[in-house]
Amino acid sequence: LVLTTPDAKAEEGAINKAKDVMADNLGILGVEQFTKRLKDEPARCAVTLGAHGVNTLFKAVAQEKPAIVLYLDEQERQYDNEFYQQIQRFSDTPAVFTDEPDLKRNKQIKFMSRMNTMLHEFSHFIYPDGSPELQRMGQGKTATVIDEVRAEMLYRPLVPHILEAQGLPGTREQWAIAMVSSSFQGLKDEASDSEYFLNNAYAINRCVEKGVITYSQEGTVTITDYDAFYKIAHDQAQEVLGLFRDETMTEQKATDWIKTHCQPGAKLQELIDILKKTDK
Repeated sequence: LVLTTPDAKAEEGAINKAKDVMADNLGILGVEQFTKRLKDEPARCAVTLGAHGVNTLFKAVAQEKPAIVLYLDEQERQYDNEFYQQIQRFSDTPAVFTDEPDLKRNKQIKFMSRMNTMLHEFSHFIYPDGSPELQRMGQGKTATVIDEVRAEMLYRPLVPHILEAQGLPGTREQWAIAMVSSSFQGLKDEASDSEYFLNNAYAINRCVEKGVITYSQEGTVTITDYDAFYKIAHDQAQEVLGLFRDETMTEQKATDWIKTHCQPGAKLQELIDILKKTDK
């Protein structure tokens, strides 16, 4: 069971605004054919009463089908509070968020945590479950991993364009920190064979290996070049879309791609170990 509360209704407006602006910018990735489908699907926010979803032993944070829903209480319990701690790891955080009063900054960071979740869900509408392009990759774990890699990667290069169109509050720098912080949560908390570990490994591994994301042994993280961060995100989004556009794609080819692209390199693995060791 779920309830729609005043807080949930207030959140819906901002989420749907971001969704519609994201849909308007899908042409940047050459997937404008999905614009109408995404814009036509309203996003909802609710508070849960008891477990829900396919497996009622666990509570989902959000879903994209049969309707787009963010479960605010579960989002806050599972992600929002710890997300704030990951944001504090970044050397640029004091400067990037410096103009915001404490209360407004904390509210904005919580909103960014929720929007990372929802932007991910919106990305599921591009070559969605059941599409011929995804079905070429099979019906099992391989297709599930690719599905989640796509969802985690496609929205990231669109964020600057959504910001420019005032579909989201904040700056490019703030959102880069927010997206990497979100990846940290998946990498330190998920099993190494989980689709949510593998998609986040793909999302930031290249930036770490190229020195666009650096780290200290104490757990301080720096994004050294924000332009390079978004350029790599764009290139990787196109790389993932190439899997769907490849008419010769098979489950085996997709499986091989996951093995070569979604495992952490030596630097990222060291960073994951540091994240776990310095987790507060």
